[in-house]
Amino acid sequence: MDELNNKALEEVAKQLPVKDLYEDLGKPTAQSVGNVLGLIPRAINGALEPLHIWILNKEYNIERTKKLLEDKLLNVAPEDIVEPEAYVAVPAIQSLSYSMSDDNLRNLYANLLASAMNINKKQYVHPSFTEVIKQLAPDEAKVFDVIRRYNVYPVIWVRREKEKPKGGVYVLNSFSTINKIANCNYPDRLPEYLENLARLKLVNLYNDRYLVAADVYKEVEECELIKSLIGKSDEEYTFEINRGYVELSIFGGSFSKVCCE
Repeated sequence: MDELNNKALEEVAKQLPVKDLYEDLGKPTAQSVGNVLGLIPRAINGALEPLHIWILNKEYNIERTKKLLEDKLLNVAPEDIVEPEAYVAVPAIQSLSYSMSDDNLRNLYANLLASAMNINKKQYVHPSFTEVIKQLAPDEAKVFDVIRRYNVYPVIWVRREKEKPKGGVYVLNSFSTINKIANCNYPDRLPEYLENLARLKLVNLYNDRYLVAADVYKEVEECELIKSLIGKSDEEYTFEINRGYVELSIFGGSFSKVCCE
């Protein structure tokens, strides 16, 4: 039992800041299971320490934001720099201040703010853009950047069909090689990324129409995963490729102009 207690204590102690760890382990009362629960609030405090640091550094992040905007507005005439709308600027600045650690999201927010302050671009700024960025993972920002640059990109689905009784089911959805260009940290999650971008109306994702350009599907259909699935076809089941594509939407085009360029 003592061994189990010690292991439980060690797991909780891992969550504590180093300066508190020795203090807590040195107390005789910390050797019992009951007192392990007493360490939980301290573990929570340790986990939330980065948020305390963010609050303390709020002014620092505002200064970093100003520097980012200087870079973004470097080639804009001073007379064209105007006050941004508060309903765009305030939530964007708040979100930017806790996105400093990720280049992709930071740039989206900074470009949004810079566009809102540029008299030649502020007409294209939509107040929902801040909320859109909030719902993007860093990988999704990378994937969207590829789509906006290519405008359209091939995507496939793989369906398993049965002749008797007639029917089928999709075994692979929204598969593409975009992740290779985007250099995603989690490439296996690309189908989720594409569907979330479509949910946010930044892209249109189709599986009921396809591209007719020659060899446009060659790369994706010759992936090892696809070839292995097609190779499983037998007398009972056949695996068929359903061609489709993803394209930049009208809303996504406006978002791109404001937040990416």
